[in-house]
This record gives sequence, C-alpha cells and structure tokens, in this order.
Amino acid sequence: MKKILYLIKEKRPLQVRLLALFLVLIYLPILFNVFFIQRQTISAVREDKLTNIEESLHRTAASLDQTAVDIQNLLEDRASQPGIQKGVEDYYLLPEPGRDNFHLYMDRQMTDIENSSPYLRHSSVFTLEGDHFSPEDFWHEDISGSSFYQDLTAEVLEEGWHFLPSEEIYNPVYYEENSKEEISQSLVYVQSLKNLEGNALVGYLISIIDRDNFMELYQNVFIGEGGRLALWNHQEEPLNAAEEQAFPMDLRAGIFETRDFNTLVVEGEPKVFYSVSLESFPGILTARIPEAYLTHSIEGPLRLNLYLMILISTLISLWVFIEIIIISNIASQKETAHYRLTLSEELNEKLRMYKHDFSNHLQIIQGLLHLGHGDRALKYLNKISGQGKMIYDTYEIGIPELEVVMYDALQKGKEQGIEVNIQTTELPTSLPINIYDLVKALSNLIKNAVETMALYPEKHRVLNIALSEEENWYVFKVSNNIPLIPREDQSRIFEKGFTTKEKGDGFGLYMVQSLIEKHQGTVDLIVDQDGNHFYVKIPKNK
Repeated sequence: MKKILYLIKEKRPLQVRLLALFLVLIYLPILFNVFFIQRQTISAVREDKLTNIEESLHRTAASLDQTAVDIQNLLEDRASQPGIQKGVEDYYLLPEPGRDNFHLYMDRQMTDIENSSPYLRHSSVFTLEGDHFSPEDFWHEDISGSSFYQDLTAEVLEEGWHFLPSEEIYNPVYYEENSKEEISQSLVYVQSLKNLEGNALVGYLISIIDRDNFMELYQNVFIGEGGRLALWNHQEEPLNAAEEQAFPMDLRAGIFETRDFNTLVVEGEPKVFYSVSLESFPGILTARIPEAYLTHSIEGPLRLNLYLMILISTLISLWVFIEIIIISNIASQKETAHYRLTLSEELNEKLRMYKHDFSNHLQIIQGLLHLGHGDRALKYLNKISGQGKMIYDTYEIGIPELEVVMYDALQKGKEQGIEVNIQTTELPTSLPINIYDLVKALSNLIKNAVETMALYPEKHRVLNIALSEEENWYVFKVSNNIPLIPREDQSRIFEKGFTTKEKGDGFGLYMVQSLIEKHQGTVDLIVDQDGNHFYVKIPKNK
C-alpha cells in the first residue's frame, strides 16, 4: 500500500486525471443509478402499501355501511308491525290492565329486536307524550326534560343515525355500572313510528348501538403495524373518546380536509392519514398509519444493497486504478531503462573520444622527443596540461556521470563562445536519487541555458554551474546571465507546453521539475539582475 501511495503521488498528473475520468464516467453513474433505483423502489413499495390500505379502508367502510343498512332495515321492519303501531296509537285509551299487558308485549318485542342483531344494545319505543317501553330501566329519569327528548317530540330530531351524549340519555346509576367512562357519545338510531293508516306520527323506535361490537367492524382491521382506524361524525366527534388522543384536535382540520393521503406530524413523528365518508352512515372512517411502516420493511435491504454496491464499485475502482498505476509504472520503467541505455552509450562514446584524443597527444609528444625536439615537446605538454587541469577540475565530483555532464557543458560552452564557470565539491558516490534522473534534469537545464544564450552571439554570455551541500540538501545551481526571463513568464516557466522559444515544445523544464519532484526534491527559479538562477535541491534523507 505504501508503494501504491508513493506511485500515486509521483505520477499525480496522469493518475488524478484518470481517476477523475473513471469516477465521472463509471463509478458515480453506478452509484447514482443504484441510489435512483433505491428511491424508486421505496416509492413504489410505499405507493403499493398505500393502495392496499386504501382498498382495505374502502372495504371496511362498505362493511360498516352494510351493517348500518341491515340495522336500519331491521328497525323499519319492527316499526311497521301492526301490533306495535296500534298499541302505541291506543295506549292512552287502554284501561290499566291493558296497559300493563302492552308493557309486557313491548318488553318482549324490544328484547327480540336486541337479540336479532349483535350491534343493538338497547331498544325502546317512545310515545309523543314522554312515556317509553323498555325491558330495562336504563333511561335517564329526567329524559323528558333532556334536549334529546325535546328535539324528539318537537320533530327536530330527524329519523336516522345520531351521536348523543351518553350522560344525558342514560340513568346515572346504570351509566356508571354498565357503561365505560370513555363512552362520551352514544350511537343511536331513531326510527319514526306511524299509526296503522300510516298518516300520523305516534312515537319513535330508538335503538342504542352496542359500541364494542360495532367498533370491532373496523378496529380489528389490520392496516399496517402501528396503524389504527377511528369513526367520526361530521362534527368531528369520535365514537370512542379514547381515539381523540390518536387524532389531536389541532390536526383535525388537516385530517378531514382531504380525501387523499395526508402526512402530518404527531408527537414528533410523521403519520399518514386517510379518510373515507360512509354512504349509509353519517360518519367518516379515518386511518392513521406511521410513515415508517410504509418503507421500513424495504429500506433496510435496499440500504444494505446500496452499501454492497458502493463496496463493490469501490473495490473495482481501486483494482482498475491500481492496474493503471502498475501499467504506467512499467511503461515508466521501460522509458527509464531506454534512457539509461542511451545515456550510457553517449557517455561511452565521449570517453572513447577523450581516450582517443589523449592517445594522440601522447603519440605527438613521443614523436617530438624521438626527433630531438624536447623544447617543442615541453611546450606542447604545457599547452595540453591546461586542458588536462580543466578536465581534472570537473572530475573531482566523485561521480563519473556528473563529471561527464560538467565536461560536456565546458565543451558546449567552448563551441558557442560562452564563458562557463563551474564550482564543485566532492559528493558521495551514492546519492538519494536515481543518478540517471539527476543527469537528465541537469543536462536539460544546461542545454536550455546554452541554446537560449546562443541566440545572442554579440553579447558577453556566462554559464555558471555550482554543486554544493547544505545541512539537509544537495544543491545544484545552473545560471545564465542572458536573456532575463520576463516577470509575467516566471510563474509559468515549469508548466507543461509553455515555452519562450519560437520552436520550443515546452516540455524540457516541465520534465526537469517532474524528475526532481519524483524524488521529493524541489526546483526553483530566481531571476535578478545577474541572470536566471535555477536551483535544484535534493533531500539527503528521504
């Protein structure tokens, strides 16, 4: 892994572009596609569950409507029985024994009505004068003074379904003993009672619905984990007072204002509400479902799938990226090997040339001595000794490859009429840098300086080369006095493709910087009145 990170760092320009291209073209689209599919799947599952809930709610509403119709038909049928009609019509004309017998008759009829349906709890017949016929004494003793009875006798209480206050219609003792305190409203069906001719109202058949049995029609319906149903009248009053907590008062406007799914926040959690109006019953059936139920069953597996896709995509990306690095490194190694071979051949060629020149010099001196021209041999020897001293000075670096570079600089300067000054120090035979990379970098700096100064033959031109050591660095300095690099070009001088030459490719200085930074070194340019100074610094310890 350390090697991989090193290669990434050293080959940054190529690898970063390749990685960015890979991420943009392959990796990110895969992740976006998986994320999009996940969102679409969650949305589809949510919609499917909402559809099932909606269908279940409508079936439950239809069941409630059918039950209401059955109760209504039962009470209409009983209210049309001649015995009940005639008895109520003539009740006040009967003698006392006859009234008692009619009470017994009505008790049996009311009991039979209650036994005919599990949803009827109490049934009674009321006369217009305030008397009533019931098998049990459950009505409030002041029922005749209640708003319920007054509305009834004033024919304001219409025939049909009604939500009535339980405390107003029930006997207090009976209410405490037989009814639960949370039953603040009682569901009542009022059926008008006509005479035999059917042209006059003589009373009312009133049945109180068994709340527990009636609520089982919708409370046992499963609409999702944590979901529940509630039945309301059109005044937003619940059949069961306990349901008020699940449907807060401040949210009821939002709950009932629409017949579509509506998401509201209840106690800090989002809940989905849906309401259906019943056709045969004056009420609204409302569902409340936790938002989490709609998606939690699929979110977990999809999230795991997303994580797996991210992991797989990341591993594939790393694998491809490492392959790119390895291939690039192999290509770089081949390029380096080719350069080393070329450089070695050039150095060998120069060494052979120097050896040949030196052999020629020796033969000339030997010939002069044999011919007896000792003074001329001495003069010739003194002449070439200056050149030999110059060569010796450049060779005291201790690294043959660098000595050849220095000597080559002297030769090129001599050919172009450029003054070359070299300051060196003896360096360790092993540097913390690939010697071929260092030779290539210095050769390019020297070549670049010589070629630039060669364009100004009419001026005095100076090339300065200095090799030195600092506390933590090996420093190589290459300077040329003309021409000075313009200020606006100095910040771009190492950019790939940038050049100040008419026929330059802009690759030389860029390559120098790349080679040196490859070994954690630095290349800096300083321009002053004395010329352009390129500083190459190699750390002693990497």
